[in-house]
Parts: sequence; structure tokens; C-alpha cells
Amino acid sequence: MLKVRGLRGALMGVLALAGTGAAPDAPTTPRLQSVLDQVVGPSISRGASWSVLAVSLETGDTLFMADSDVRLAPASNVKLLTTAAAFHHLGRDFRFGTYVLSRAAPSDGVVDGDIVLFGTGDPSLSGRFTRGSPEPLASLADELVARGITRVRGDLVADGSFLNGPGRSPEWPADDLDDWYSAPVSGLSFNENLVTLRTTPAIAPGGAPVVSVVPEVGREHILNEATTRPGTGRPDLVITRTEHDGPIRVVGSVSSAQRPIWKRMTVTDPTRFAGQAFLGILAERGIRVDGALIVVSEPGGSPLRAAGFTPTDSTGFLHTLATYEGPPLRDYLEVVNRTSHNFFAESVFKTLGRVVAGRGTFNGGRLAVDQFLSATAGVPPDHVLLRDGSGLSPGNEASASAFVRLLTWMVHSDHEEEFKSTLPVAGQRRGLGRMYRTAAAGNLRAKTGTIERVSALSGYVTARNGEEIAFSIISNGIRSPSQAKRLEDRMAVALAEWSGDPIGPGSR
Repeated sequence: MLKVRGLRGALMGVLALAGTGAAPDAPTTPRLQSVLDQVVGPSISRGASWSVLAVSLETGDTLFMADSDVRLAPASNVKLLTTAAAFHHLGRDFRFGTYVLSRAAPSDGVVDGDIVLFGTGDPSLSGRFTRGSPEPLASLADELVARGITRVRGDLVADGSFLNGPGRSPEWPADDLDDWYSAPVSGLSFNENLVTLRTTPAIAPGGAPVVSVVPEVGREHILNEATTRPGTGRPDLVITRTEHDGPIRVVGSVSSAQRPIWKRMTVTDPTRFAGQAFLGILAERGIRVDGALIVVSEPGGSPLRAAGFTPTDSTGFLHTLATYEGPPLRDYLEVVNRTSHNFFAESVFKTLGRVVAGRGTFNGGRLAVDQFLSATAGVPPDHVLLRDGSGLSPGNEASASAFVRLLTWMVHSDHEEEFKSTLPVAGQRRGLGRMYRTAAAGNLRAKTGTIERVSALSGYVTARNGEEIAFSIISNGIRSPSQAKRLEDRMAVALAEWSGDPIGPGSR
């Protein structure tokens, strides 16, 4: 039987009881009890597991709960943990920096030696935040032009070692690793570590289709083995990798009447990809690099380590030739939560690891977020098991009570409004495109979560009586994601419609 609580008392005290499952029996709120019995009960009988908790932030009442301490896979609700930790550890004024550095000062337009393109994990080295102005790598090149630099008598060193270790979590599903939402993370990235392929038929049947690549720097990693057949008909084109560190293969066939086929693919070596892009941009601006492209992925091989340079210590034995700073942290975290962007989430996660734990790896990110949750937000360590910062790994686990504790802590923090502003809003086309024309529309702010047989929804909603409610709904073992989300919506709308109706007898 699902239990719905009506416990009065101090907010944190009630959450402590709810978090341990130690709350005593109490009269229930009849309408919310009825909704949960109708919605979750039949789902549990069909083999799904649920962890549910809703708490009034005004009174501390636990409005309903179902196995609230049970850890389940929360999918992209993990991004709430990453986002909150980032606001706390990095601060609202944090900005990613990308630098062009040299050992020798420019003289008469020439740098006598190598230049280093050094990144600190900025996932936005693309056009996402720079509409109508030069993209970040172009901005860096323009600074070099403004300094009169026309030649580099040395190599271009692309240094992505600030964030290191595997670019992808080994626990991510293998079938997803070519897809845009599984892009690898590096200290130096470009175009969100994606290329877009456009495949069109050859002019004459029998020829290889024309494969265009945006950006062009990804072209050398593509093997076009497909053909064009005469007439019409559905394509049997396959664009894939046989090995995830190997080239992209285009196989199969398209008809001569086929419209363009588009596909986004991840790159295998983000640091090299960014370095190649920067070399091309320098050449376009008339800056000649005499040497080769050198790629550095681990801290031990970084020339900045020998020079004593870190992002917080620019007084080492290097000259800063150009600097690009990204927008404030909040803009990144809005991308993380509103668009559920895994690459941005993992970049922030690894950055937390580097800044807090001294490790720009997945393990470092786990240490940083775990420290925040247990030492600051009051989430018991056994309520969360993190594997990554985005929720893509099915090995992530968290309880509904863990999320409600976090959401409660955030409303008492200095980052309440900024944190809430990153969350999608129900009933808005560019927000949470659900619950239109309900009491939750324009009212509920929450993060969704979906991976195979997993669905989740956690956030805030204001009840009809004006009480703000923190809630978390997690389900595993579901047969239909769309059905699970309809059930989440029914529970969320019930919270929005709740008017604090009186507790009646026989409602347990």
C-alpha cells in the first residue's frame, strides 16, 4: 500500500524522517492518495518499480510517498545533481577559458617556436552562444591577426589535458556511442565534437554517393564505400563505425532520385579535431604554421605543466597571445537541463572533478558531486550511486528522497532562482512540452529523464493553495516510456491541483 503523509513540523526534520523511511503512520490526504493508488499501484503489479516523494516546502508535509528511499536508475535526472554541484562549487561567475600561448614573444609578426591551443573544458567552442559574431576559435585567430602575427616557426600544440581520461564512460551503451548525445569530452573540443554528414546520389548510377561533411575537418575519417543505383526506391544506406575509435563507413546504396540523407556522428579524438579546425582557421587568416599538429591528451605530456601554467596561474613562462572566455556558468547549465545535453553535462562534471578533486576525469567528477551531496546538501551517501554526470549510464542510482533533499537545499541556497531558471517549464513549447492546459502548465518546473525502461521527473510545482512542492517520480522496468510519462503527468497535475483539502477519516 502506498503511504501518503500529513506530518507537521520543521521542514528539514520532516525530510530527515522521509529520507530514512522512519516517519510514523498518520492520516492521509485523500485525493492525492487516490491518485497514487490509481496510477502507481497497477504499474507496480505489472513489474515496474517506483520511487516517489512529494513534500510541501511551506509546511514540511510529506504529501505522498512510495518507496522513497529505494535507489533506482534516474536517467537524466542526474543532471540536477551535476547542476546543483556546479552552482555550489564553481559559482555563478565561473567562466571557461581557452588560450593561445607561446614560449617566445612575437617579433615582427613571427612567433619563433610552438604555439599552444589550451582548453579548460569549454563545451561551447561552436556557434551555440555566438550568433552573429565570430565563433570562439575564429575569435582567437582574430586576436592573433590583431597582434600582427603572420607566421609560427614551430608546431601547433593542441592541449586538451585539463580534462583527461576516457572521453566517454565505459558504462554507456555501446549502441549509442556514435550518436550526438554520446559525444566524448576533452579539455579542448570543437563543434560539440560532432560532424554532420550529407549524402546525395552520384550524378550517374553506379557512382559513389557524394558525402559532404560539416565541418570539413572531419573528412579524412570517412570511408565512402556506397553506390548509387538507378531509379527510385528506399535507400539501404548505413552510416556507422565498426570500431568506435575507427573511421566512419558509408556502405549500402541510394537511388538516383534520393533526397539528401543527413546524419550527425561523434568524433573519436576531440583534441585532434579542435586542433585541425584551428589550423584551418589560421590558414584562412593568412597565418602560416611551419610545423605539425601535436596532440596532448594527458597532463603528463602538457608543455604547460613544465612551464608552471594553470588556468588560475597565468604567470608561468609562457606568453598569452589570445584568450576566449565563454558566457557565465548559468548559460551552460540551462543547456544541460533545458535541452538535456549530455556533452555539456559531462564537460561540467569533469570540470568539477578537476577544480574540486584535482582530477579532470569521470572519477574526479564523482568525488566532487558526492562531496557536495553528502557534506553540503545533506543527502545520505547510500541514497546516490553516480557513474557519470548526465545520467546516460544505466548504472546510476538515486532515490526520490535524495532528489527531494537536494531540491529542498537549493531553495535555501544562494542559487535558488538561477537553479530554477535552468529547468524546463510545463506546457511551454520550448520547455517541458507536456501538461498543456492543466494546472501544471506555466507552473511546474522539472527535469525529465529517459533511458531504456527508465523514466523520471523531478522538480517544483505550486499547488492551488499556493504551497510550493518539491517532488521526484522515478520508475524502472517500465514497458512504455510514453505511458510512464503520462502517469508522471497525472501525479504532477494532481499536485498542482491540490488545495490543501482537509484530512478525512478512513483515508489511509
